[in-house]
Order: sequence, then C-alpha cells, then structure tokens
Amino acid sequence: MRVCLSCGGSLKHRRSDARYCNPSFAQMQGANLSNVNLIGGSFSFTNLQGANLSGARITFTGITGVNLRDARLRATDGYFGAIVGSDMRGADLRGMAFPNSDINGTDLRGADMRDMNLINADFTGSKLEGADLRGSHSATR
Repeated sequence: MRVCLSCGGSLKHRRSDARYCNPSFAQMQGANLSNVNLIGGSFSFTNLQGANLSGARITFTGITGVNLRDARLRATDGYFGAIVGSDMRGADLRGMAFPNSDINGTDLRGADMRDMNLINADFTGSKLEGADLRGSHSATR
C-alpha cells in the first residue's frame, strides 16, 4: 500500500510504502511508523518526538533539524548519511548503523546507542553525555 505522509495517508497496513515522501516540517509526534518503507524520504525539520519507527526501512542521505526525542528506532533497517542539528535525546537507537555518517551538532544525550555501527562516524559538535554506547563499534576518521 503506497501512502503519502505529508497528505496524512493511512499507515494502518503492515509494511506500508511511503518511499520518497516529503513530510518536511510536518508535526508527526507520537506517530506509529513501525515497519513502514521510508527509503528516500525527506524528514528535515519534522517533529517525530516519541514516534515509533521500529522495524521501518530508512535511508536518509541527510536530515537537518529533526526532532526524534524519545523516538524508537530499534531494529530499524537503514542508514543515515548525515544528521545535522537534530534532537535525538533519549532516543532508542539500539543496533542501528551510522558508518561514515556525519552526526554534527546533534543532541544525543541519554540516547540508547548500544550495539551500533559507528565506524568512521563524525560527531563534531554533538552532545553525547549520558548516552549508552556499550557494545557499539567505532573508529575515528
């Protein structure tokens, strides 16, 4: 089922397809986007606070100013090329892959980042106080 998030489409069907949707600047706090195909979407400046993106398929080449505070992205199948100036405080990011990603100026305080692939990720200007990085793999650029 193909839906458009910016038009308020229905996401009631498992494995809904919202590829290349552009809900930038949308207010989607608390949304249930679990198991949705979000590949190629643009979510810059979108409010996804407390949203459930568990099991979603995500590939963002770059997002800016997204509110993912307390969001659940555990077991998400995807890749973030760059996350700039975003709020990810308290987010559940367990097991995600951010290899070679630019995570600049992003607030990750208190985020659950266990078992992540952070190899060559650049966290310049980001806040990581209280983030749980146990089991994550990283190397510096």
